[in-house]
Amino acid sequence: MNSTKTDAIDVKTFRPDDITLGDAIYAGWRAAQLHDVPDVTPFGRDNIQAMLETPPHGWTGEYFVATVGDEVVGALLLFLPQLDNTHLAHVEGWVHVEHRRMGVGRRLYAHTLDRLRELGRTTLVVRVQDPADADPPAAGPRFADAVGMTCALTEVTRRLQPGEVDTATTDALLADCRARATDYELLQWSDGLDGATPPEHVDDLARLEVRLDTDAPTGDLNMQAREPDPESIRARCERNRLAGIRNFHTAVRHRETGRIVAWTLISSPPSDPGHCWQGITVVDPDHRGKRLGTYVKLENLPYATAMEPSLRVVETNNAGENAHMIAINEALGYRIHGRTHNYQKEV
Repeated sequence: MNSTKTDAIDVKTFRPDDITLGDAIYAGWRAAQLHDVPDVTPFGRDNIQAMLETPPHGWTGEYFVATVGDEVVGALLLFLPQLDNTHLAHVEGWVHVEHRRMGVGRRLYAHTLDRLRELGRTTLVVRVQDPADADPPAAGPRFADAVGMTCALTEVTRRLQPGEVDTATTDALLADCRARATDYELLQWSDGLDGATPPEHVDDLARLEVRLDTDAPTGDLNMQAREPDPESIRARCERNRLAGIRNFHTAVRHRETGRIVAWTLISSPPSDPGHCWQGITVVDPDHRGKRLGTYVKLENLPYATAMEPSLRVVETNNAGENAHMIAINEALGYRIHGRTHNYQKEV
């Protein structure tokens, strides 16, 4: 197809229980993912189905499909926080590779703005990937710039290949961390597909999780700090179980107070268990300066490898301004692989 008339593009709601339409949407999304990020295996159909049926805790989801005749040419996902940041809408979208630069993206974008105005949402946020050495340049950032969105925060994507880690350096770092951590007890567990988060940890994890809202750089993103919500920890674990995701956690508990004061996790997706993702790393402010962040990350990598022997790469994103975490990651052997841009639009 050489052209698509914008007025021929129909955008309508789709429900996750429409399996036939869902199959067509998934096929187009998978092709787009393989085109845009060819070295990352897309999630499987069943895994995506589970995630659509179960939005994040405290959020609702609205899903739309773009068609030309009977052909699916793109899709749009709106995720709407209900408990905090209720001015926001988190948006995901894609356009079929063969229908790009034909008005489909702009049609979906216009539909997004119209729907958010109806809902009273005032800020749109979308994450777009910008892989290293993309040729031609990645479609997401080009489109966001073209429609007038503003890049509010850029995160640098880094990858670690455990087989290439300088073990002499990491062993020395770990020995130093352990020497500083005599007042702390190491905890390790897996959850998601492997089971539930230990209930005795949930309150502390909820408290630590929201520290990132104020501790990690957020650039110009129009977001407010959340309140701790233990139910969000339990619900995310259940959502990961349904989606087939395994999470490997390492934390330290302060012996005197009995509270978890540092925590990190690595996630293993069902589509390619060996290509893992580094999640949160956070340290309670009252316990900083003791290398606890480095300690939990160093201890978690061999734990994750033991739990998932196929592990060959760990990927992470950090804001370019997050000098402290970048220094930890580079000391562990992470190297730059691309960028992820957080674009924002006031509706």
